[in-house]
Amino acid sequence: MLYNSEDLLNMIHLTKSDILHLAKLSGLTLTEKEVKELSYDLSSVITFFEELKETNTKNILPTSQTTGLENITRADKIDTNQTLSLEDVMYNANDNKNNLFKVPIILKK
Repeated sequence: MLYNSEDLLNMIHLTKSDILHLAKLSGLTLTEKEVKELSYDLSSVITFFEELKETNTKNILPTSQTTGLENITRADKIDTNQTLSLEDVMYNANDNKNNLFKVPIILKK
């Protein structure tokens, strides 16, 4: 997106610290070049959203979609030709109890 000098003066500026914080929250590792580029790009996005805040939406009704389409669902039927018997399911289970798979604890108190 290209900005003129007036746009740049009015743009919200995210700092390197802001970008590194967002990267940490996102689990991303960024190069210095990426930090610089994202600082500019994300600042322009935030500036755009600030501009949108000024839009008068007082008489605009909220909408969740605009196409008029509705979800089409099918009946939830079990196709016994595509299911396994309990014996078949448990056949290769390393460990089970009361017809449930028994697995090692992964979370500790």
